[in-house]
Amino acid sequence: MISRLFREPGKYLAILGMVPKVFMAYQLWFWAGLVLGTIGMAILYFFWRAVYGTTEAIAGLTLNTTLTYILLAQVFRPLTDVDLIFEFGYNLREGGIIHQLLRPINFQAMYYSQNVGALGMQMVLQIPMALVATFVFGLQWPTDLAVWGAFLVSALSPL
Repeated sequence: MISRLFREPGKYLAILGMVPKVFMAYQLWFWAGLVLGTIGMAILYFFWRAVYGTTEAIAGLTLNTTLTYILLAQVFRPLTDVDLIFEFGYNLREGGIIHQLLRPINFQAMYYSQNVGALGMQMVLQIPMALVATFVFGLQWPTDLAVWGAFLVSALSPL
């Protein structure tokens, strides 16, 4: 599949380029997601503050460490999306998959390109959530380059 992407990149780059257009066509979803994400982040933030109460640490984790984990998980949530599975199931159930299989394009490479484009766009749209987490909830980003390197390897390895 990867070799097909390199042999015929134009088709798959066109599919990848369609994804931002689809995301921008539904701007209301962006704003609704931002509001709901902020509310969810606030709920988790205050929940864990209440759980810790006056306790310094629970199971060796301090409140700041736990909040950092929770807030980073909210910011990088798109890395765990499984929308492709639901879309594939919908197309299979409704019979739309036959139209995709009849196209003169590699089926797996098409879905791969579409998913990579969607992931990239979702991560760009998470920038406001990262700003909210940083300036409203006091997220302290890791400063160690080794931590970021390990994160990039683990985040990009499924691609």
